[in-house]
Amino acid sequence: MKTAGLMKWASAVLAAGVVAAGAAHGATTAAKTKKADELAAKSAVLGTAFPDKPYVLQDDGVYADYMAAVAREHGRKCKALESFGWDLKIGDQARLTQIVDVTMDAVQKDGFKAEQISAKAAEGTQAVVINATKAKKQGIIVWAPVGKGVVLLICDAVPVK
Repeated sequence: MKTAGLMKWASAVLAAGVVAAGAAHGATTAAKTKKADELAAKSAVLGTAFPDKPYVLQDDGVYADYMAAVAREHGRKCKALESFGWDLKIGDQARLTQIVDVTMDAVQKDGFKAEQISAKAAEGTQAVVINATKAKKQGIIVWAPVGKGVVLLICDAVPVK
């Protein structure tokens, strides 16, 4: 499957989760950093600049546990983890598509090959798991709808020794 097609498909799947979740959950703003207006210019893990800057999200351990499970399935562990989020209006497919597509385009322009991978931890959810590789660097990227937003988790995935 071509990655460009994957990204458009991924944002469509994510939108279904955002629409379905609707007001039943809180917006991504609930988990923003203490500085509620802190936006990320780039991912320190991948070194990729964000064309559409996300909020930096706090992790109470849920994101780390989830990403550890995903990485473990692929013989890896997370050396570093980043969590970001964008607020969306319910059903705003165009905005979601823009966020996912421009972000993943930037990852690819930075030389990463991005491919969707399976993960038991993501089964039954709207999450999309992507393996991003470049030379000896590997990242695991997860896009997941959360309430009135979308969360991006990025893990610096290193081999388990």
